[in-house]
Amino acid sequence: MGEKTGIEYVDSTWNPWIGCTPVSEGCENCYARRIWKQLGIKPGEIRKSKTKFDMPVKLRRDGEYVLPSGTWVFPGSITDFWHPDVPHEWRHDAMLMIAHRTDLVFVIVTKRPEFALEYHEKYGFPDSGNIILMATTENQKQAGIRIPPLIELKERIDWLQIGVSAEPLLECLAITSQLDWCIIGGESGPNARPMSYYWASDLIQYCQNYSIPVFFKQWGAWKPMHQGTGYVDHNLFMQRVEKKEWGYFDHKGFHTNESSMFCSVEEMYLKVGKKKSGKTIHDREYRELPERS
Repeated sequence: MGEKTGIEYVDSTWNPWIGCTPVSEGCENCYARRIWKQLGIKPGEIRKSKTKFDMPVKLRRDGEYVLPSGTWVFPGSITDFWHPDVPHEWRHDAMLMIAHRTDLVFVIVTKRPEFALEYHEKYGFPDSGNIILMATTENQKQAGIRIPPLIELKERIDWLQIGVSAEPLLECLAITSQLDWCIIGGESGPNARPMSYYWASDLIQYCQNYSIPVFFKQWGAWKPMHQGTGYVDHNLFMQRVEKKEWGYFDHKGFHTNESSMFCSVEEMYLKVGKKKSGKTIHDREYRELPERS
């Protein structure tokens, strides 16, 4: 098998190169920075992988592929596949490997879909039928910038599936019914920003109205106390209040560790970590994937 991953909507990651640069609000607490530091990658540096570059076509000793048929692959979990500083020859070779492995599904999540469109205009995508191109849309500003290039690519490539990764979801989000998939998730880590229950719930409802598959990945570090998010552990609740790891939303934004006569227990959010916060909303999990032809 290839690189193991905790990204639940794929089976394996593939990082043909490593490194990236911040481009928008969603990059503020990027988990990849810690990994780059461990690997000796300097800020702004993009380095070609010495051992993983050819992973899709790599063979085991018995002659079988390292990545078995049917594997869903995330290219670029600690980089951006469409980063403009990636040398063209690297990306050409990567696209050739994607074209060669038509029995795999490549889920490419990017904050730079305009460069994917530019690549297609110059060189064309391979007619492989195995790419799902996703744009990170952490807020409405980025949705307005990043969704149009996806739609334009889909209009030019009839087999291409497109979607948005609203992770970390930082505000209420309006998307388009032209998408094939929507991933939703809250931010994790010590400096995580909370995701409102209503942002996630409204986005799920929109997707259901237009039959867009939804994958609700996680609440992240902050868990809402609202109904529909699962059973509340009241001992945990009291622990977090005592530790001042709680907050609430109002029309001005999110407030932490403040008392408010307008804030009830049901309106509070607790900082419990992503494992304890879970991935349940509306008393269920949403783990939907786009249908593959």
